[in-house]
Amino acid sequence: MTNRRKGHGLDPEAPLANAETYRIKLTRLRLEPDIWCRQQFHKRRAKQLRDAAKAGINLGDLVVAEVEGAVTLIDGYHRVEALREAGIREARVQHLGELTHKEARWVACKLHWHAPMPLTAAERREAFKKYVSASQNR
Repeated sequence: MTNRRKGHGLDPEAPLANAETYRIKLTRLRLEPDIWCRQQFHKRRAKQLRDAAKAGINLGDLVVAEVEGAVTLIDGYHRVEALREAGIREARVQHLGELTHKEARWVACKLHWHAPMPLTAAERREAFKKYVSASQNR
């Protein structure tokens, strides 16, 4: 039997288990490129999401956390851009609570591990570095 602390492994649902859900104005979100686990922004993906949002399709909850005193986006960069372009000013979020900067970087990668748009090999390598940096390997 292994002794694993909560949050270990690659289960993308684990960080969301105790998240608080509410609506927030997009202007209140801090977007920090260092936390984002993608190496590039995919304009085509954002355009697809924008068109879906304009058609009234729910894009799903954004994931945020309190990082260094600010509500910081953890997952949903393409969706935020799509919502803004569609003229939508508020979104539903799942708030994970307070995270350190290193924890936030790892959780962002963890949530993307099984995302519809897979991480590239380079992004997976970077995710592993963030995993170790956040002391998830201990």
